Amino acid sequence: MAAEYQFNEERWEAIKSEYSKHDWDIVIGDLNTGQIAIIKESILSMQVSYSMSEVTQLSISLIDPNFEMLKANYFIIGRDVLYRSKSIATMNRLNDENDHNGKQIKPKNYYELKLEISEVSVDQGPGSSPVITINARSKPIQQMKRYKNANELKAAQAKIKGKQSARGFLQYICDSFGLALVSDPLISKTSSINVSSDATKSSDSAWDVVSRIAGDNNCAIFEVDGVLFVVKLKTLYGGWGTERVTANIFNLKTNTISEETITAIPIIYPPPYGKMAALGKPRYEDFILTQMPSISKSDQDPYQCQASIQLDRFAGTSLRPGMTVALWGIPTLSDVFIINTVTYDEMSINPVNVTLIKPERDVEDKDKAIQDYLVGGIYLAAEAPTLAL
Repeated sequence: MAAEYQFNEERWEAIKSEYSKHDWDIVIGDLNTGQIAIIKESILSMQVSYSMSEVTQLSISLIDPNFEMLKANYFIIGRDVLYRSKSIATMNRLNDENDHNGKQIKPKNYYELKLEISEVSVDQGPGSSPVITINARSKPIQQMKRYKNANELKAAQAKIKGKQSARGFLQYICDSFGLALVSDPLISKTSSINVSSDATKSSDSAWDVVSRIAGDNNCAIFEVDGVLFVVKLKTLYGGWGTERVTANIFNLKTNTISEETITAIPIIYPPPYGKMAALGKPRYEDFILTQMPSISKSDQDPYQCQASIQLDRFAGTSLRPGMTVALWGIPTLSDVFIINTVTYDEMSINPVNVTLIKPERDVEDKDKAIQDYLVGGIYLAAEAPTLAL
């Protein structure tokens, strides 16, 4: 299958060299021709959003005096946007003579996101200059949503046989659109592909097919830094983080809580200064909370728990959905979570906002006898304990 755009690695390397001297940067242009334009100086604000339920997105507001950039077709729908930021996969502990603690986390490499403009609007700005607002979303995913050659998809699916045919088809689609793939080893169900001969109805897109495979196999589907995840959250749980830590984990199969060694990002409240004694080994602050975490549980489901945290920008901007966080320091509410969303502003000192969830019980887990809260003592009105007032 030929995607709408065939990525040219040589042009991409040349483009990267133009804006690789800063901690972060953003340009717009055309990946096919290699033309780029620097817009960083015109930006008023920019928000970066990663989510398990939405496509990676940049929301950018910039000033355009006399409509110069609009006249030059900078912001047409589909225009390529290249954004460079650090990811936790590229973080490395380095010695630093200027760090009084002797060690700190520093960005070693950066990851370049390929996005495209999906929305654009113009409004009154300061003075007489207009303000342009654009939303840019992951280019490979947007292309998958536009690709609706269902006959070709159906033919490709028919050629992939065996027990792993569903995962093989997912890999085929990801390869076609320049994405890496992380798929759940338990994926087994393939899905039908709707081909419409009615001109008033649309055939399935590549994204429709991938989403249906994920849904039929009770998997989450989301894209992060050029990687498409089609996995159960319980498969990700405890698998992606910065440290090997010991934590109390609820086992859905045995209905028990036990200590397990997992890979997670340890975060503790209140933020420690110096060594994190809770880890059982010398370690310096990496992910620092800027305020108390917000955590909630309810009697609807004793297993479920949600939380939101704010983190210092230095390491917080490298977090991504799907990573595991071990949140400690809140009695009876500390738990191990999966990151659901990460949102932060560039050109700002504001902290990074992160929401956390627990893996949902799927069909297989709901059949297990998961213990609910106890009913407790029942008192008749005449037998109710007397309260001393």
